[in-house]
Amino acid sequence: VCFAEISLQEKMDTTIIWRRKAFAFLPIVLLIVEVVTIVSAYKVSFQEGEMDFLGGKIQTPPISMLMYKGRGKIIGQVGFPLVSLLGWVCLTAFFKCIKQVVGEDESHDRLLRVLRYSIMIAFFCLAIVGIIPLQENLPLAMKKQTPVTLQSIIHQSAAGGFFLSSMIHMGVWLYFVSRKCPKTSPFYFKQSPKSFTFKAICFVLFFFPLQTAFLLHPVSPLRKRLSLTKADTGGIMQYALVSCVSSFLGSYSCELWIMATSVSKKKE
Repeated sequence: VCFAEISLQEKMDTTIIWRRKAFAFLPIVLLIVEVVTIVSAYKVSFQEGEMDFLGGKIQTPPISMLMYKGRGKIIGQVGFPLVSLLGWVCLTAFFKCIKQVVGEDESHDRLLRVLRYSIMIAFFCLAIVGIIPLQENLPLAMKKQTPVTLQSIIHQSAAGGFFLSSMIHMGVWLYFVSRKCPKTSPFYFKQSPKSFTFKAICFVLFFFPLQTAFLLHPVSPLRKRLSLTKADTGGIMQYALVSCVSSFLGSYSCELWIMATSVSKKKE
């Protein structure tokens, strides 16, 4: 009976470890779903002629413009809330694991609350961005022929909330793992230096679109050579920001994998 109980326990432990290893890929799945959502909306919006109102000059429209009408709108209303839902599920479990690993500490708890709430707010804002798109008469609003509606204001405010909350989350995470996290923890930055470096690069590059927007100013020679419209300029900046945030969050798979494998080694 004893040997049977030990064998059963070993099987249960193995199952838990493999579940944790599988769970480690969820942030990457999040990244893939977001990319597929944006690419799909881009493709159908151009196919259906939703971008023709700028005379065919636009090539990199802001993401919101891809989802204001037609099938692109439906893709955004399904894709972004789905990303948010998966994000809530993933990061709720993630921060629960972190708290178990780092233990009880007032300074840790405070930083973990900031990390958790900031990313939850970011995902909530992302869901709003998808559910409430820009107004359908967007071309007229861009030409100042009709006022900007409350719908567009809510959409733009949610987008701003997403980027602001994401920026706070990224900065606090880098501070936490490099300054406050216990050195024996699998989340300590030296346990996964490549992941930390990658996240730090994403965080720094997050601020570069502001410089890009300056370089692509209407009077800039670079802008003239590239024949960029104002919408293209905004699109380039937005794609860069989204890429930095998505890549940062997707790289959490590294920490989750380290945690899963470290548990596996202890069992062995």
